[in-house]
Amino acid sequence: MDNSPSQVSRMNLQGKHVILTTSGCTRAIWHAKRAERIVVGSFGNADALVKMLRELNPPLITWLAVGTEAVSRATEDELCALYLKGMLEGASPDFNSIKDKILTGQGADRLRRLGQKNDFSYCLTANIFKFVPGLMIRGPLMGFVK
Repeated sequence: MDNSPSQVSRMNLQGKHVILTTSGCTRAIWHAKRAERIVVGSFGNADALVKMLRELNPPLITWLAVGTEAVSRATEDELCALYLKGMLEGASPDFNSIKDKILTGQGADRLRRLGQKNDFSYCLTANIFKFVPGLMIRGPLMGFVK
């Protein structure tokens, strides 16, 4: 199994423990472990994230666009961070324009080569989730909480 949303959505995971692995996000989160709070934002939970951040009103927000394996830039990550930041600042970013840029970028080409083009419908649909995953760290263990 991999972390393809379209593949995972077809699996029966009820009653199972799921371990999500990523090439870059896990490393970035580990290095940010001293942050007061770590949450996960995406196009899929943009409204929920912005609502939560407005309610918390933190004095500083650091946006991490992790990229590919936390080594090279990924346009889709950077565009998502800019979209979320713009929404938080009260702008109305053009989601369709951003989506078009992502679909013509290297990240989309990579997914097509991997046979994961069905993931676009999950990754590029705004506000399908009404929650913001947060991170809990205890010693060497990390886990997401909803």
